[in-house]
Amino acid sequence: PGPCWYIAWLLLLSGAYAVIGGPPLPEAPRPALGRLVGWGALLGMVQALLLALLPGGSFAFMPITLGSLPFDLAFYYAGIAAYRSRWLDAPLATSERVLAWAISAVFALATFGGTVANTAAIQQQPHNNSTAYYPSAAFPMPACDAAADPACGGATLAALLALCVGAGVFSVAWSAAMLDTFRLWSAPSSPLQRELGRSAYAAYLV
Repeated sequence: PGPCWYIAWLLLLSGAYAVIGGPPLPEAPRPALGRLVGWGALLGMVQALLLALLPGGSFAFMPITLGSLPFDLAFYYAGIAAYRSRWLDAPLATSERVLAWAISAVFALATFGGTVANTAAIQQQPHNNSTAYYPSAAFPMPACDAAADPACGGATLAALLALCVGAGVFSVAWSAAMLDTFRLWSAPSSPLQRELGRSAYAAYLV
């Protein structure tokens, strides 16, 4: 897929939204952040299945990778629901804000720390002839050969599932943290700021 696949998908989703029609979504209270995070974990499982079925592939121009197809569709729908039900008018509760930042920090530190530790272990003691799954040059996937190790497939699927579920939880928590932060500290207070905010989506396309 080319670098502008996302434009094709924006046109596809916007066209589908305009053509499908039907009654407008009824207003509904924003789900608790804990529930949204749980949905992120479920989407991560779907993402893991897609990655297992389409490794390195694509679907209608969209690369199948972490945070792709199921998350794009879910977040597109959530954006419509959030706008119509004014979910972003009120800030997160204090407990939700703590949860969002805690999940984001834990995932970021685990990812960064694991990558650094894995790289350091490879540099200090090469494991070319080792039967251990880690350290791995394909981190976070294990270092194994499915033809020589019957357990390699299960270990790889387990690592893929853990990565996708973790990334799904992180995507929801980090999105909530960022939206809440910018709502609190960067709310438009002048005509220029409001106009720039309305034009931000066009700048993204350009």
